[in-house]
Amino acid sequence: MIFQNTALNKMTIKISNAFLREGDVSYQYISKLYRDYAKTIKFWQSNNFKYYGTQKEAEQIRKAFENDELRQSYYEQQDFLEHMVDIENAQTERRNGMVINVAATVLAIIQVQEYMVGLLERFYENFDIAIEAAGSTFDVMVIGGGGLILLVMYILSRKRQYVRKKKLSRLTERSKQQRTG
Repeated sequence: MIFQNTALNKMTIKISNAFLREGDVSYQYISKLYRDYAKTIKFWQSNNFKYYGTQKEAEQIRKAFENDELRQSYYEQQDFLEHMVDIENAQTERRNGMVINVAATVLAIIQVQEYMVGLLERFYENFDIAIEAAGSTFDVMVIGGGGLILLVMYILSRKRQYVRKKKLSRLTERSKQQRTG
């Protein structure tokens, strides 16, 4: 039973360290935690004891050391850690989806370039503008639009960073106030 208590405390410390890394954890790390925990199970299972009386004694020791509460706490922390990894993976998927959407948009613009240049040529013919300008007009529109989109994305990312820093500074101030007062 002491093995169980030690294993649970060790796992709780490892999970707490993972929380301190601010969620910089992967499923591989969680799998390693599970494997480490599983290696200890054979040492503290009550059916390892040969006699019924010894098993009952082990149960009493388990209750005295509050191993069931420790185990429940461990499972809750483990679930929360998995939840954090799921959130991180969802954010990564969202970023990947955005990159794929941008790439698809660029490919779509390239695909419709001929059609748009043809429309611009007909439009320029009606207003007696040199037809050669149609291709460069489309290019300028694409470059200008792309530049504008990149500028907006940069401004939004800077705003998010600013908001995160502001929240972190507030949390730091609160924790300092709680420690002092």
